[in-house]
Amino acid sequence: MRPAPIYRDLFCQMYGVAAPAVVLGEMIHWWAIVREAGLGDQKLHRQTAYVPAGYFYATHVDAPDARTVREARERAADLATDWVLYPVVKAADDTGALRAAGFTPIPWFVGADYRVRDGVDEDLRGQLGKNRHGDLRRAARRAAERYDLELVSFPDITEEHLLLFDRLHRLNLRKYGHQHNHLSLPALRAMLRTPLGAGLHLYLRRPLEGGPPVQAGLNLVEDGGRTMSFVAQGIDHAVVPSSQNLYKAWFYEMFRRGADMGVDTFVLGRGAELNKLDMGANTFYLLENHLGPVGDRETGEVERLRQRLRAGFEEIGARLAANMAQRRAANAFELRW
Repeated sequence: MRPAPIYRDLFCQMYGVAAPAVVLGEMIHWWAIVREAGLGDQKLHRQTAYVPAGYFYATHVDAPDARTVREARERAADLATDWVLYPVVKAADDTGALRAAGFTPIPWFVGADYRVRDGVDEDLRGQLGKNRHGDLRRAARRAAERYDLELVSFPDITEEHLLLFDRLHRLNLRKYGHQHNHLSLPALRAMLRTPLGAGLHLYLRRPLEGGPPVQAGLNLVEDGGRTMSFVAQGIDHAVVPSSQNLYKAWFYEMFRRGADMGVDTFVLGRGAELNKLDMGANTFYLLENHLGPVGDRETGEVERLRQRLRAGFEEIGARLAANMAQRRAANAFELRW
């Protein structure tokens, strides 16, 4: 998902603010990471940051130039915030303007893409090996024996479709203990009213014998139809047999359907890197949050946070590299750290 003006509005709506300036520890994508790192007691997380781009909705943010950074800091000062936060910037990008302005890069997520090379099945067979590739195909085949998969795209997405997706997506949020819903019904309705809405694709998986959907997925197609971002999905595990792996089936089916539509890059989102490697991801990149002080501010806690997280992401990168090297098509993978 590329940056879009609607993301600023959704961010402000979710946190109940007039401008994108929020206490760091209240941002769901910030707090989850610092809590897991055991640094949730830092004073830093009780301070306010101005977020000028991406707002954690975009899968990554392009590194800003010096003028943009300067304007962001001036706006942050007007809002009386403590920090400026540029979220999820690719570590491999040119971040010279941020460094020159005193921003600290903090490793935060790993993004994953599947870039089509020779065709979906040819790629997956080489990347995953015969057995893992067979598992994906089998999951999709077994799902088709029991369920129908419906695609609804703009302008045919109705309020009823949104309600069906919302129910299943909220089940997924509860499963992982997420308190904020960044794709709430009001957010989805707002997205549909913008140019972004033209690229939204909603998938609903229903039992063949009828009844409510048991799985829903939301994707966004951009770049003239060449890029498909996996935005969110949800499964009603209470009614799906444990022998059915609809999550695996969804990945494979999206790859096949997307490729038939002309998609050549699938953006699989952030986190769960090794799982995504086994689902077909072949490009991984480190994403950093860049945090810069507004005025004269102590940065010791920021540096401690950076050091703590850097060690963990170095380990993740090493595990990914080792795992890729063992695959038959090792040259198909790219690690951008």
